[in-house]
Amino acid sequence: MTSPSLYERSLERFDDLNRAGELLYNPTEPERITRNGFIFRFRQSKALTTKPLTAIHNPKTSKNPFLPPDEEFIISRPNESHTMILNKFCPLRPMLLIHTNEFESQNNDLNLSDISAVWSTFLELSEGLDKLNAKGREEEMEGDDKELMATYGCGADAGASQGHKHCQIFPKDGPLWPDDVLDKIPVFPQTTTHSSPPYQHYITRLPPSPTPEKLYEIYLALLQPTKQHTQAYNFVLTKDWMLLIPRTKGKKGEYGVNAAGMMGMVWIKSVEERNAWDESDLTGFLEYCALPNEARKEENGA
Repeated sequence: MTSPSLYERSLERFDDLNRAGELLYNPTEPERITRNGFIFRFRQSKALTTKPLTAIHNPKTSKNPFLPPDEEFIISRPNESHTMILNKFCPLRPMLLIHTNEFESQNNDLNLSDISAVWSTFLELSEGLDKLNAKGREEEMEGDDKELMATYGCGADAGASQGHKHCQIFPKDGPLWPDDVLDKIPVFPQTTTHSSPPYQHYITRLPPSPTPEKLYEIYLALLQPTKQHTQAYNFVLTKDWMLLIPRTKGKKGEYGVNAAGMMGMVWIKSVEERNAWDESDLTGFLEYCALPNEARKEENGA
């Protein structure tokens, strides 16, 4: 009998903890809408209404959810410096966190050990997911796209809600804007800015079978122009591309937006929060929390 994959083990533990009420998740149907050429998928999740925050700049003033991690939530230890656990507050199924074993600030850039932990786990999870998809077990995955993505929010202005350094891995909720223009995105070492999103960003396609060291090289190449704008940024990684988004604000009013939200996957708590996005014409919310996309302005003749 074949042993369950890392992805299958993650799903099984996720469902067990959800049934026990230890992990908060309820299935939702996304509201899909296109505004100013940008695709949004809104999901209103009850799980987010009880999600705690820690002080991002001084996290030791409040309880650290990762030190020590809850043993029931631990899925794997990808290397000596990192642990992968299940997220307790989930708009999608499953949602995983990779955090440092010792405290490091969420204001810090990623290092090679972070990239290595995320990439090795990403590949193993994706392999398990691909096998489920090949068996036709589509019910195992929520979302329109049977693939995964990884994110990091560097700093409170990037939408980070916890002060302890962590990355996330979760389902792509349908194709994201880079997937729709993949043929226009050059393969590293070339990088580009595309006119699709309303915000400034730096993106490149991944070369075939990149090592963690190559991914770290790519990350540093995208980080250099990003840091010329701001210290806060979102990092987004898929099997095909890597993207960095300079961020200027973590919130507009009382409502925040994280890396997933910047990609159009917006997780909200209430109707009032959804209305706040409409008041900014959706894409205006994203632009307010980042920088205007110069390539988009040039294409529109602004």
